[in-house]
Amino acid sequence: VVGGELPKAHLAGQEVGKVTKWRPLRDVVAGSSVGALLEETEDELSLTVFQDSVQRFSITAMRPKEWAAAAVHGVVDISGHVRRVELKQGVAVPEAPEAPSAPPSSIPASPASSKAVSVPAQ
Repeated sequence: VVGGELPKAHLAGQEVGKVTKWRPLRDVVAGSSVGALLEETEDELSLTVFQDSVQRFSITAMRPKEWAAAAVHGVVDISGHVRRVELKQGVAVPEAPEAPSAPPSSIPASPASSKAVSVPAQ
């Protein structure tokens, strides 16, 4: 789970990190689109949050051993004054801007699950 006010990341009931430079309460407005990409390996889980096609936060944590065979799901708590959301299935992950000096990700892109939530204009 990622989010809340002040936003933090939790896994298996334990805090695994603080969210910096993105606060859903302040940054998510009517018409915003928020997406989450959950990537998993045998040993790690990585959750990346996008807002309006821009990566806002990413965290990687060790996968609890008791979750070895379990299906996992990422949750983003966008908090605030949201009146309505729309779940979009099978959305494409936004393309990252060109960054030649960026190191490659250590988490493979597959298997991955992505979903997006739109906050419709009021």
